[in-house]
Amino acid sequence: MLSAFKNVSVRAKFLIIASAFLAVSLCSIWGMVEMGTANLMQSMERDHIEFSVRLESLGEKYVRLMKDGFGEARTSANRILNARSDNTSARHIRVILMRSETASTR
Repeated sequence: MLSAFKNVSVRAKFLIIASAFLAVSLCSIWGMVEMGTANLMQSMERDHIEFSVRLESLGEKYVRLMKDGFGEARTSANRILNARSDNTSARHIRVILMRSETASTR
């Protein structure tokens, strides 16, 4: 291998080394971009699952309270529909729907 490079000029040797370094760098950058994309998709999938499960649970609770249909049950149903919170576990139906719409436009 070394004997093959004895007759090559120093400039050509540096060009070969530089092009190999550039190729490895480009592959590395491409891999990092792919990992970032996979990370974004994974977090979006996690958010979607969380919103879906939470929305299904709250929807069932809302329908059950609306079927009861009297004073305090309606107030609780209205609270389920409209309450706002920064806490993930305390989010309610409209907030979940708004968050899922903004997450889908990322």
